[in-house]
Amino acid sequence: MGECVEQYAKAAERHLRDAEFLLKNQRNANADQLYGLAAECMIKALWIAHDPRDEQDLKNNKKFRSHMDQGRLLANFQASLEEIRKGNLLSTLPDDCPYDDWSIHQRYCSDDDLKIDNFRKRRRWTIRLCKILRLHKPEKPLE
Repeated sequence: MGECVEQYAKAAERHLRDAEFLLKNQRNANADQLYGLAAECMIKALWIAHDPRDEQDLKNNKKFRSHMDQGRLLANFQASLEEIRKGNLLSTLPDDCPYDDWSIHQRYCSDDDLKIDNFRKRRRWTIRLCKILRLHKPEKPLE
């Protein structure tokens, strides 16, 4: 495959499409994992698009490299936006990040460990976040 160039918006769209496919096929636990990865990629795409720092410096930042676990990535992104005074985007982000109990490590769990109400909230939140991402067009969307 060669060297990977991160294209977070495109990766987010791919993860979201695959999550929706898995949901339609009643593979909720794997769909939930991909919704989290999609949200993570969306936040990173928005962060790169709205942070004036050099993209490579930002990607090397430990806070940027975190996962959605316990909503830390979103909190780091919001703090960064506040720091660079991009409050207009902050006001459009969905409230109440539902990723408090999501973990990148849930890929090791059984299907029975998934809390369906939280899963549904994460799906709705991620779809709303995707709409925001498309409005801000940080990268050319998938055709």
